[in-house]
Parts: sequence; C-alpha cells; structure tokens
Amino acid sequence: MKNPRRSKQSTGWRGSAAQRLVAVAALRDWNAKRPILPKCGAKRKHDGGVCRQVALANGRCAWHGGRTPKKDKWHQPRWPNADAPDVAKKLHRKIADLDRAKTKRAARVAKMSDEQRERHEAWHRARQPGAAALRQQAREQRKAAASVRAILSAPRPPADAETVALERQIAALKAERDHVISEQQKLTGAFA
Repeated sequence: MKNPRRSKQSTGWRGSAAQRLVAVAALRDWNAKRPILPKCGAKRKHDGGVCRQVALANGRCAWHGGRTPKKDKWHQPRWPNADAPDVAKKLHRKIADLDRAKTKRAARVAKMSDEQRERHEAWHRARQPGAAALRQQAREQRKAAASVRAILSAPRPPADAETVALERQIAALKAERDHVISEQQKLTGAFA
C-alpha cells in the first residue's frame, strides 16, 4: 500500500493556489510584525552578540530561558502534555533522560573531594525546588540572619570622654545606693 503522504497528487486544498496565497499573506503579515516585537537580548554563544529572536513573556526567547518553568514549577521536571498523541513515548523518554542524568550526577559527586562535595551540597541546600513563597521566605530569613550576624560581630565603637564620665557617675551613684540600702538594713529589726 502506498503512503498517502508521499503522493504527488494534489488533494484539494494542500498545495493549491488558494493555499499558497494564504501562506504568502500569513508570511507577509508575520514579516511586517516581527521587527517591532520585543527581542530577547541575551548574549549569543557563537559570536557574543545580542540575540535577536522574538522574546516570550519573560523577555527571553525559548533558547535563552524563556521556556524555563517559573515560580512553583522552577527546577521541577517538565512532563509531556497529556493530550499529545505520543505521550507514552515522550514520557518514557523523559524518565530515561532523568535516570541517565541522575546516574551521571551521582558519578560526578562520587569523584568530588570533601571540600567540593560540601560546596556542592551547600549550593543545593540554597536552591531547593518547590513553592516560590517558601524560597522567598528562606531568602529573607538568610538575609535577616546575615544582618544580625554583621551587627553582633561589629566592634563596639570607642567610648568618648563624655560617655566615660557618665559611666563613672552611674557607677558612683550605684555604689552610694548600695551603701544606703545596707545602712537601712542594719537599722531595721527588733533591736535597732
């Protein structure tokens, strides 16, 4: 049986003059709109120039991070669309890719020195996948802890002459108070 797709015969719409006119009009419209659409602007690898692909919603093209999952889906596997006709094949391929990457990652970590492994684990602790709100909260807690550490570790400013005089006065008044309290305790009682 012949493959119907390879048939050279025209099947009505496909390849007809009307279809070509529609295609030419669509290309003409796209080519007119494309120059005014926002561009990616990322640095290209091959020459270091600016990428001129059409940007997606986040300002980058699909090649420079525009399709990277954001918020709660960040750093999570992107599963194939369940409505795709070959979803089983894509899913098995995705699982095989993830397993291969996991094996490669385990081998790379096994070769690391203790210092490298510690840096690697610290990097992963700081970049946990999951809900964006939890990551933001952890980021704010780290920032607050760092500012508290900086305040506590800062050296105490040197005392000026006025502060030293006030501290001496306070110490003298406390000593006088303690003396008065001890004298009052001596005078109180049944045999005073």
